[in-house]
Amino acid sequence: MPNNAKKLPARSGVVALAAVALAFLPVTEVRGAVAGIHDDLLVVEGIDVEARAALIETSGARVAKVDVRWSQIAPIRPRSQADPADLAYRFERLDAIVGSLTSRDITPLFSVYSTPRWAARSPAFSRASGAPRPGQFGRFMQALAHRYSGRYVDIQRGTIPRVRHYEIWNEPNNGRFLAPQRRGRRTVSLGAYVALAKAAYPRIKKVNPRAVVIAGSTAPRVSTNGSGVSSRDWLNGLARSPAKFDAYSMHLTSAKGPRIKGAPYTHWSSLRRIIDDLDSVERREGVPVYVTGAGYATGTSKFAKSGVTGARQAKYLRQIFALPVVRSERIPLVVWSNLQDSPARRTGLLSANGAEKSSFAKFLGEARRGRRLPKELRR
Repeated sequence: MPNNAKKLPARSGVVALAAVALAFLPVTEVRGAVAGIHDDLLVVEGIDVEARAALIETSGARVAKVDVRWSQIAPIRPRSQADPADLAYRFERLDAIVGSLTSRDITPLFSVYSTPRWAARSPAFSRASGAPRPGQFGRFMQALAHRYSGRYVDIQRGTIPRVRHYEIWNEPNNGRFLAPQRRGRRTVSLGAYVALAKAAYPRIKKVNPRAVVIAGSTAPRVSTNGSGVSSRDWLNGLARSPAKFDAYSMHLTSAKGPRIKGAPYTHWSSLRRIIDDLDSVERREGVPVYVTGAGYATGTSKFAKSGVTGARQAKYLRQIFALPVVRSERIPLVVWSNLQDSPARRTGLLSANGAEKSSFAKFLGEARRGRRLPKELRR
């Protein structure tokens, strides 16, 4: 018996023996959500892919959300849309991105959106936000999942690295990304999205059975109106739909700190309610929730009317990852958006000129906590 146990009173002998026994039990760390990063400059033509991937690596992130803009990869309609070798497809930059990330042991998560003109359901909505025809989208997702299945061999690049995570669209409950949201008084965007998910899921799984198909990807909206659908209405509608998905995702942004109680459904304090709403539908019970867009702006911009100080941004970042619900197994991933400030958003860990904010060091600490990725986030 250890020396310190002898100092305990006789009546505490049982407690002392129990303490000694517990000392020899293995300690299991509660890992909590992995800290991922989104760099919206990564897909911009003319910006060096290797340099951006190297910058992502300095953040410590082991997962990187990658925008996959369908309209850029297929500006012309392919003859064989499900075939990644069709000459109309322009996968070169995406290949380079995936290669650069995976060579640094960073898991890519694809967020697929942006409709080519030829795939729009209606000529009135032929811009990138126009809802696509589900069949066209499903065939593209098959081509994408096939190319990044880990088994596809390109004539010039050789075997293309595997990507397992596919998020269906970006903020589809927002008219800026999926239109129309309404026809008259009737909401139509949710139905259009369900059709996309139903078309994509079986085609992705056909060529990449280990793929993780992520649905939802909601913008943080409080109310439903002509410009979009509230986060809660979207979740409940999608959860009760026939669409299949392996994980649900959403974006959470706010000017209020993560520990504020009684905030709207778009806030961190609502995560437990979000999980409860999913679990209330039997076939969605236990579905993981990915937060694929998180951040606090350090100044006003096109999409932020208010901001916080750099010190407060760093403080809130730490508080997010310390929340009990975020440290639970139901939230495998929290993606900080963005890596660097832009005119549209000032939520970056880096300022526009590349200088590190206080939040950069805090993010690095969270990203390095538990270097081994959980199985559901590995390639």
